[in-house]
Amino acid sequence: MTHATPAASGAPTLQQQVAKLTSRMLRKKLFMVTYVSKVPANQLAALLPDHFEYMTTLARQGVLFAAGPIMHENGAPTGNGMALFNTASAAEARSLAEKDPFYLHGLRDFDVKEWIFMEGSMTVTLNFAECTLGMS
Repeated sequence: MTHATPAASGAPTLQQQVAKLTSRMLRKKLFMVTYVSKVPANQLAALLPDHFEYMTTLARQGVLFAAGPIMHENGAPTGNGMALFNTASAAEARSLAEKDPFYLHGLRDFDVKEWIFMEGSMTVTLNFAECTLGMS
């Protein structure tokens, strides 16, 4: 008894199935920076204003896609964080991460990995009458 392969039976191969399923996906290359605190979370507090100012500046420049803290299950901060950089290379993302005040003061280390943004969704609501913006 011989088993027919998907291609021999006329069914699409696994590669063809994956190619079809991902053909319309975003495929946006970003760089994920994971920050690991070297100190307890409360010891980061004094530099939070400088950190927020730096990160919001990067967002305004268009190189920071998203960022935020990593929390414990109970909602308390861990001191760790994650950022997605919209840069041309890992080296550029690394250079930006090295300028974060937490890193400059020796409070955090970080790692950079390439990440491909494939799927997901977000709803944005613009209310012109009330000049509000909502996201969900």
